[in-house]
Amino acid sequence: MKKIRIREAQIGQTLAEDIVDLSRGSNFSLLMKRGVVLSREHIEKLEKYGVCFLYVEVPAGQKSSPGETYEYDAVTADIISEGNVVIKCAIPPYTKIDAGKSVVIKGNISEGCIVASKKGGVSVRGEIRGTRDSLVKIISFQDLSIHSHSQHSITFADMIAEGDIKIVGGIADSAVSCKGELKIDGRAERSQLYSQSRIRVFECGDEIEKDTCMLMVRPFECDLLAQELLKIDSKLSEFAMERQKMESVVELIRRLGKGVSRLSEDKKMNLAAVAKRYQEIERESALLLDEKSRVTKEIENMMSVRRIIVSGGIYPGVKVSVRNLSRVIMKKKSSVAFFVKDNKVDVAQI
Repeated sequence: MKKIRIREAQIGQTLAEDIVDLSRGSNFSLLMKRGVVLSREHIEKLEKYGVCFLYVEVPAGQKSSPGETYEYDAVTADIISEGNVVIKCAIPPYTKIDAGKSVVIKGNISEGCIVASKKGGVSVRGEIRGTRDSLVKIISFQDLSIHSHSQHSITFADMIAEGDIKIVGGIADSAVSCKGELKIDGRAERSQLYSQSRIRVFECGDEIEKDTCMLMVRPFECDLLAQELLKIDSKLSEFAMERQKMESVVELIRRLGKGVSRLSEDKKMNLAAVAKRYQEIERESALLLDEKSRVTKEIENMMSVRRIIVSGGIYPGVKVSVRNLSRVIMKKKSSVAFFVKDNKVDVAQI
């Protein structure tokens, strides 16, 4: 169903919810019953009673426009929409929800389902129950939030978000990736957690068996600076090759000394041009080396930030990575943060 303004109501549409007259306080009366097919008289009656909005059924296969919001009390087939989607029930297995804007799901998601928003966020208030052979896939253009307070509120899921991800509850046997901050209020087990900013998790790993859980942060800003370093190194390499080709000429100039004056004007001009370019390359190389030192220091400072924070316990077997450095947890630790120091992943109490 979708919510529309009374002025958008059309003859032939079917009411999706009862319409009640609340103007008399607790002595309300039923104006129109769900399932009524609207006529001109019906619409005029609703306008007369001051009804501003109403819910109508959505014909099968109809797509909403980018500005519309469609609401569903039941899902029996795939939902493809250009606007916002609000689902007030559980989603049956192997269902696809594809929205142009945001998606709100007020129920559990079953195995094999795909939920995607092209230009909005995704919010789930329920459990995500995939299986090893039929994962639940969620793709959010903005933030992704999942609220379920059970220990394993998410199992066998593959989730990606362009913004932040916040999970209230636990997660197991899943992969989570986001460009923003990843926060899990429960325990993560046998899962891969990836962020381009920061990871905050309450507990990670298994207290009894060694877990294959991985926490990885690749700071986005560090990757940008790393690309800048590659450009600097590439330019330095070009300069080195160019300078190497001129070494013999520069050495000749040194040997000739004042004897250069006896050469023809053409040769003197050629030697002077080579000497000038050689000096330019040395100056530009020195500037690039200074810039490389600055960028390297900036990367070191960013890497020293506490990128992975575990407020509860982290157990043996969990792998922690920050950019291209990693360490494996050998014994249980509690309330710790991980960062890079002296070119290795270090840990500190919080």
